[in-house]
Amino acid sequence: DAPPRETSAFAAGAAKTWGSRTFRCNAFLDERSTQEDVFEHAVEVVDKVMEGFNGTIFCYGITGSGKTYTMSGAPQDGTRPSDEASAEAAERGQGIAQRAARRLFEFVAGQGGNSEVFSVEASF
Repeated sequence: DAPPRETSAFAAGAAKTWGSRTFRCNAFLDERSTQEDVFEHAVEVVDKVMEGFNGTIFCYGITGSGKTYTMSGAPQDGTRPSDEASAEAAERGQGIAQRAARRLFEFVAGQGGNSEVFSVEASF
């Protein structure tokens, strides 16, 4: 059973069924979207991971569409920002991977008063 071939995209919120599986498009983001806009659509996965669920975030698209930029953020030269404005710009440019890691470790740090032990594993 091959997936249906369609040339038109479907609207955000619409669902397509293929066999017993249903696939839903949550959102479309255009070139005006910021890294923060993108992360707002991925943050639910990160939050579910902190509740004990497994989670996967991946980017899909043609060559040159911005998958690496979306996941990894703006290229860095390896030096630390020299002033506050540069540091803020670097933070705004962070991709999903950096934002997810920061949110995860902020959650763990916030649990300091509990006797829970956290084990974090990630692959990229």
